[in-house]
Amino acid sequence: MNFYELSAKTFQWKVILTGQKSHEVLIPLKKGKFVEEKELPLTMELIDSYEDISLWEGETPFVDILRWSSDFTLGGNEPDIGGGMSIISQRVKEVFEKYKLPPHRFYPVKMHNPHYKETRNNYFLFHMPGNGLHGDDYVDYEKCTFEQVSRDQDDNRVVIANYPEGAIKSIDHLTEVEMGTDSKIKLGTYEHYSMPGHKMKNRLNFVNKVYKHDYDILWGIPSMIYISEEIKKDLEAINCINSFFYETPFNMIRAFEYQQGLDNES
Repeated sequence: MNFYELSAKTFQWKVILTGQKSHEVLIPLKKGKFVEEKELPLTMELIDSYEDISLWEGETPFVDILRWSSDFTLGGNEPDIGGGMSIISQRVKEVFEKYKLPPHRFYPVKMHNPHYKETRNNYFLFHMPGNGLHGDDYVDYEKCTFEQVSRDQDDNRVVIANYPEGAIKSIDHLTEVEMGTDSKIKLGTYEHYSMPGHKMKNRLNFVNKVYKHDYDILWGIPSMIYISEEIKKDLEAINCINSFFYETPFNMIRAFEYQQGLDNES
């Protein structure tokens, strides 16, 4: 039930796609399709995005998890859509492969760092096509619970209302509520604490987000994916370098966990 966002901790070292016709890689990724074998390995460059090597305190920039740069001024070309993606080392790949994963590919990456004049071949772009953050194919909305959240005059979080299973029927229904067109669930407003007279709309947040799948890794966005607590512990056990774990602010519940909850109640 406990899931964590997994991303690279440092922002100094990032990668860019080089040496290939980028549209042969980027267009399939953006469309949620797998990259063709003939385009592999992906050739990427590990760059100092701060452009000041003196700020780096690590022993090597070849860490276990890296960010794909989206900064076009640095040559960044990270796709903004296309599913969950993460650039990982061989060590992380071996941990992932022990668990139940959605349809995915590990694209081999040839990583070159011009500053250290070194090339490594033990990296992979882990790609899970699809948008598991929202779609009805992934999230079982009728089993999810929600809360309406506002802010008080000191900008403290305030729960206004709770909504049980069945209150939200689908992603389209959720969108209607957020757009203010649903006839039953209405989101209130609050005055922004630092801008008197400026109204902000309350948020409808997940409490329990129930998935239709039993995967141990769930979709995210480019450079960030969701991992189970079991995977987090395994990565910590191998001292995964440059990993950042952020516990999700809501429960991410896999299908088998939801069924276990029903069985325990009966």
